[in-house]
Amino acid sequence: MKKIILSTAILSLSLLFMGCSTNEKNTAATNASSASSNANSSTNTATNTSLVESSSSAQNQAIKITLDQALEKYEEAYPDTTVTSVELDTSFGTYYYKIDGVDDTKEYELSVQAVTGEVKKEREETLDRDEQNGVKKQEDAVETKGIISVEEAGRLAEKEAGKGTAEEWKLEQDMGITYWEVKVVDGRQEVEVKVNAKTSEILERSED
Repeated sequence: MKKIILSTAILSLSLLFMGCSTNEKNTAATNASSASSNANSSTNTATNTSLVESSSSAQNQAIKITLDQALEKYEEAYPDTTVTSVELDTSFGTYYYKIDGVDDTKEYELSVQAVTGEVKKEREETLDRDEQNGVKKQEDAVETKGIISVEEAGRLAEKEAGKGTAEEWKLEQDMGITYWEVKVVDGRQEVEVKVNAKTSEILERSED
C-alpha cells in the first residue's frame, strides 16, 4: 500500500514539473515572438521614415533656381528684349524654366534647368511682319517685377482646387493682366487655376 502511495506521489510531482516546464517554454516562445514582432515593427517604422525623408528630400531638390535667377540668365543671354511668357514644368522628371521673349524683329526661347541652372538656347526666329516693330512686344509683354512667387501661386492654386499638388506653372499676359496659370494634379484629376500675378486674385478655375 505504501508503495502505491509513493508511486502516485512521484507521478504527481513529475506531472507538476512537466507542466511548469511546458509553461516556461510557452512563455519563452511568446516573449520571443513579441520581441520579433517589435523588431519588425521598428524596422518597418525606420523604413517608412526613411522613405518619407527621401521623398521630401527629392521634392526639395526639384526646384532650386528661383524665377528671378532664371530671368537673370535669360537677360544675360538676350539683353534688350522683353519677356512674353515663362513656363515651369518637368521634362523626364526634371524641372525646367522655359522663357520666351521678343525684340522688334525676333522671338527668342531659353531653357534653364531648375536645379543646376544650366542654360540652353532653344529657339531664335524672325517675327511675322505684322508682329514686328514692337507689336508683339506690346501685346504679350508680361510683368516680371513685383509679382507673386512660383511657390505662392502654387499655394493659392492648391487652396482653390481643394486638393492635389501644383505641378506646372505658366506666366502669361492677357488684356493687360499678367497671371499665373497653375496646374494642380490629384491622381487623374487636373485643375487649372489662373491667379493674378500682381494681386493674388483667383481669375479662373477649370477642371479636366
